[in-house]
Amino acid sequence: MKSCPICLEEIKNECFTTCGHSFCMDCILTWSKHHNCPCCRAELGMKTTQEILDMEEELKMYKESKVIKFFGFIEAVCSSISNML
Repeated sequence: MKSCPICLEEIKNECFTTCGHSFCMDCILTWSKHHNCPCCRAELGMKTTQEILDMEEELKMYKESKVIKFFGFIEAVCSSISNML
């Protein structure tokens, strides 16, 4: 169980700052008028858990498409070489 550094309770609707700290969504939105992270004082930027998961899924799909394209290219090259022999 992770606790929110602002309210000290279990985190609800987890939200991450761009510096990597996590808070309850309501807590960090209330705090955001200070324009800095309450843990490290870095400039405040936020991502919700869902936004992070969406970005991770997009990255995974991008990497998979690159791998598929690479192996398709390798297969085409091997086929061309075997036709030449």
